[in-house]
Amino acid sequence: MSKAGITYDEVKTVINEMVNSGEKITVKNLISRAGGNIVRISDFIKQWRSEQEIQIDDKTIPDDLKIAIAKYRASSINDTVNIYKGKIDTLESLNIELKQIVAEQASTIENSQKQIEEYKNYMILAKENININQVTIDDIKNQLKLLQDKLELTTKEKFEAEKNAQILEFKYNESIKKK
Repeated sequence: MSKAGITYDEVKTVINEMVNSGEKITVKNLISRAGGNIVRISDFIKQWRSEQEIQIDDKTIPDDLKIAIAKYRASSINDTVNIYKGKIDTLESLNIELKQIVAEQASTIENSQKQIEEYKNYMILAKENININQVTIDDIKNQLKLLQDKLELTTKEKFEAEKNAQILEFKYNESIKKK
C-alpha cells in the first residue's frame, strides 16, 4: 500500500505497534505496513530513533542521578547561554565599530563630494576667465591690427607729405632762382 501524504504521527503509531509485537523496524517493513516512500520513511525512522535516545525511563534512574543530570544540563545550558551572550556582545561591539566606520566613510564621501563641487566651480571660473582672456587677447590683436594699419597709413601720409614738401621746396627754390 502506497500512501504519499503519510505523516510522522501515523508512522510513529505503526512503529510502536511493531515494537510491541516484536517486529524489526526497517524501511521495507514500514513501507509494507504504513505506505510512503523510501526517503520519507527513512527520515521518520531516524526521527523516531533520536526521540527514543532522548526518552529515559525515569523509574530506573535513582533520584540522586536525576538531580545530577538536571544540574549538569542546567550548567551546560548556562554555559551555552554565556557563550552565546559573549558572542552577542562581540557582535554588538563589531556592529558599533562597523557603524562608526560607515559613518566615517560617509563623512569622507561627503567631504570628497564637496571638494569635487568646489573643483567644478573653480574649473567653471577658470574657463570663464580663459574665455574673457581670449576675448581680451582677440580685442588686443584687433586693436594692434588697427594701430598697424594706422601706422602704415600715417607712414604713407608722412612719406607723401615729405615728398610734397620736397616738391614744394624745390619749386620754391626754383622760383627764387628765377627771380
